[in-house]
Amino acid sequence: MCYRKQVLDIARLVAQETDNDTAKEHFIRKMNHSDMYFIEEDIPKNESDDNAHVVCGDVEGAKKYCPTRWRASQRWFAEDHMVSKQHQSCDSGR
Repeated sequence: MCYRKQVLDIARLVAQETDNDTAKEHFIRKMNHSDMYFIEEDIPKNESDDNAHVVCGDVEGAKKYCPTRWRASQRWFAEDHMVSKQHQSCDSGR
């Protein structure tokens, strides 16, 4: 199954291991670690209130007025991009 191969490929990449079992173990530990939640610090109330939805509604406003939330979203986008690339390489092998 392609998804199993894809997950093992990601696990080996993230864990920097060649052995599937070792990579899987390291990957599971990493995924359960608190730094995988994309938010390194609490998002301040002023970045989540009604005003934030107005002033942080576009890229420039988000960078300027909601920097904590912006950094968390950028970490999420980077992770999503890596997973999407893995998914595309899996699809192209069909």
